[in-house]
Amino acid sequence: MPPKPEGQKKKEERDAKIANALKELRSKRREENKAKRAAALKRAQ
Repeated sequence: MPPKPEGQKKKEERDAKIANALKELRSKRREENKAKRAAALKRAQ
């Protein structure tokens, strides 16, 4: 198998970095939304 071209290597690194950032943001947002939902349910009662 020939070595990967430099451009593809950089693209994969960038994609991995973006994917990690997205994963962190999504998990943070999920926590915040759970808290908001709980607060809204409390208010609705």
